[in-house]
Amino acid sequence: MHKHSLLNQHWRTMKKRHGSLAAVIACALLLTGCSTGGASAAKSGETKLTISANYAEAAFQPIIDAFQKANPGVTVAYTKLAQGTDTNQAIRTQLAAGTASDIIMSLPGSSPLGVVTLSKDGFIADLSDQAWTKTVAEPYKGLVSVGSAVYSFPGAVQPIAAFYNSTKLRQVGLTAPGTWSELLKFCSDAKGKGVSAFAAGMADMTSTLLTTYALVATLNDGPNPGFNQGIATGKTTFTNSKWTQALTQLQQMINAGCFAKGATGMSIDVANGLVADGSALGIVTLGAFFEALIKTLPAGTEYEVKALPATDNPSDTYMPGSLTTGLSVTSKAKNPDVAKKFLAFLAQPENYATFATNYVGVIPAIPSDAFKAPSTLKVFNEYVQAGKVTAFPNVYWPNGEIVASLQKNTQALFLGTTSPEQIVQGMTAAKK
Repeated sequence: MHKHSLLNQHWRTMKKRHGSLAAVIACALLLTGCSTGGASAAKSGETKLTISANYAEAAFQPIIDAFQKANPGVTVAYTKLAQGTDTNQAIRTQLAAGTASDIIMSLPGSSPLGVVTLSKDGFIADLSDQAWTKTVAEPYKGLVSVGSAVYSFPGAVQPIAAFYNSTKLRQVGLTAPGTWSELLKFCSDAKGKGVSAFAAGMADMTSTLLTTYALVATLNDGPNPGFNQGIATGKTTFTNSKWTQALTQLQQMINAGCFAKGATGMSIDVANGLVADGSALGIVTLGAFFEALIKTLPAGTEYEVKALPATDNPSDTYMPGSLTTGLSVTSKAKNPDVAKKFLAFLAQPENYATFATNYVGVIPAIPSDAFKAPSTLKVFNEYVQAGKVTAFPNVYWPNGEIVASLQKNTQALFLGTTSPEQIVQGMTAAKK
């Protein structure tokens, strides 16, 4: 039995014995602004809509304010969640106990908060009858759906990209690489200048995936659409693919000294700091992390965002781009109609553009003429328009064990205790 199944079974028993105890403990795990129902209570005659997600207030609060203004008598109580395993477990505990918010954050795929898992468990509602579901761009619609049923508002689309400190690049006389050979030379030249080519905050397990995903997009997923969907059905395999090559190239980067020392124990904040102070020239990162990174840069620092090359032909290059956390209406929502009305309001072009602009590092998954891509997303937007974007591979994989194996063994690759072939073998074993 999976860990989350055991967790949910345990809390169902505890709820029968102790009433709201499960909700109390879940709130403690959520780490931020959680209430078991007493706080932010709606006034008499008002409707209270509850939302739990990890969107920054700067991106989400303007939408909430506008929705409340447009809907007198509705109060929105937003709980800003931390990211991490504890939050995921706490939300599932609340779902099992029937105490979750009307709208919760959800993810593509089969993770504990993935739409495949949540819909299978009966925790989230089918939203297919909502008009906005017809306007979600492909391939993103498939990431919020199970079969033909849509279960999540798609949040926004973020890239994995190489973010460079342009000011420091000029100071050391280097330019961002556009081919694989240039990338390896860039690493060597950076060492000669007394700096690292890239920082990597791999204490955050998400960061262990980013460089590999950038390489795999070009080497495997872009030229082979449907590869990751085929993993679940057995039509494709990791061993009969370019995964070993991608991991071998990651190993080449490690051996070439491309990454700052101590990557496996480094937090994303420390890694961002190395880019900010020029100790590292760049970092392969998520669009959702751009804002925090930009805020660490000294005033006047210029920066640029590029695709990470994997071959010596720039026209081969793809960029990974996939959905941020989305929003799902819970099956036991106290106000499901108001919850659906909120998602429809967010989907309106002007509102969605405002949300995506304030989010920083993302573009809308529902096309919007009102959205103007900032400079950080110019290159990614060009790749989107050219059809040269691939989804993050794990969103299609049949379980979470595959990506967990990849994360653990990628750290081992940095430490020199495993090989690309062994990593692929571990992913294959985890699929079974």
